[in-house]
Amino acid sequence: MGFKLRKFRVNSNYSQLFVANCLGISRNAYADWENGRINFTLEQILRVCEIYNIDIMEFLKSLPNK
Repeated sequence: MGFKLRKFRVNSNYSQLFVANCLGISRNAYADWENGRINFTLEQILRVCEIYNIDIMEFLKSLPNK
């Protein structure tokens, strides 16, 4: 999932700091998301979708199947 977060961020031309500030978390915490070290809540996923202007279904489809 972290790879997809990074891809969305880079495609949007945003820094980790910008996204972290939008989410109200530290840049290090966001970096941990991108590196797959920390999971996030549904509320945070919805906020990420707003920041990247993507539909929640598009985001969920980008996740690997397990």
